[in-house]
Amino acid sequence: MLKKYLTHNHPVIHYIYKLLNVLLTAIVQIIVTAIFYIVLLYLSKMIWNLYLSTPMGKQFFFSFEERAQIITDIIDKDAVYFSIELTITAFIICLLISVISQILYIARYLYHSRGLFGKIILWALPMTAVVAIYIQSVYEFGNWITAYAASLVPTLCLFSGCFKFSSELLPEIGSLGSLIKKKLPNLTTKIKIICEKINES
Repeated sequence: MLKKYLTHNHPVIHYIYKLLNVLLTAIVQIIVTAIFYIVLLYLSKMIWNLYLSTPMGKQFFFSFEERAQIITDIIDKDAVYFSIELTITAFIICLLISVISQILYIARYLYHSRGLFGKIILWALPMTAVVAIYIQSVYEFGNWITAYAASLVPTLCLFSGCFKFSSELLPEIGSLGSLIKKKLPNLTTKIKIICEKINES
């Protein structure tokens, strides 16, 4: 009996392999995104400080104080800690949204049928807004635009992977219902046979 479930072709084992593969891919994607964001923040900080040391940079800071403050608020964060935490936060939020969309049939019509530009407009930018709403209070950003600017890079890097993971691991409600209807008669028959055997004994 146990050997039947331990074969590589068994659906349960196949799903476990797929789950492990998705987990590994997700971890790699999170690490790569965090490293990319760390490097980006460090480079941005170096370029920004160099720019502010020039007469043009000083003029920009005083002429566009609000924009300059947005940039300063982001790059003044601890690059490593901020990048890792923000990347994980963006991944969790994107994954939750993609899971709900997959289960409720939304992803089929509004994500998978769209091109890259459409996916960014319909999904990545609104997801960034959700991430920004969450991190604004956590990091005490002065305004929502700063939080949105900080959330944009990790969300853009992660959202498509989250939809891919959801579609690989989760069924839609319709397909799940069809599967239950398909298996229900067999299950009912087995239950009846078991009950008959119990009655006979």
